[in-house]
Amino acid sequence: SGTYLVAGPRVDFKLGVDDELDIFPTAFEDGLNSPVLGLTVGVGQELGLQTLGKIFLELQYQYDFTSLHEGILDPNPSDGYLKSIDNQAFLFLIGFRR
Repeated sequence: SGTYLVAGPRVDFKLGVDDELDIFPTAFEDGLNSPVLGLTVGVGQELGLQTLGKIFLELQYQYDFTSLHEGILDPNPSDGYLKSIDNQAFLFLIGFRR
């Protein structure tokens, strides 16, 4: 049992695009950057469960240094259309190990 910290670089790769509703044009999907570079920082707590094993709870914050999309479809940046897509996320993880 104990508290731990998580920190380090992250690389995300695009595995594919599934646009079942056909909302996004192909040019947008093709413009998605891969890989995307980022940083993950977090804190976790591991809890012992007698002889059953251990449960861990973890909270992470993920920040991307590079944009997922640069907004190349924006013909006029002042009209409010897409300029870029930048990701930031909070993750709550629960795990079990013996």
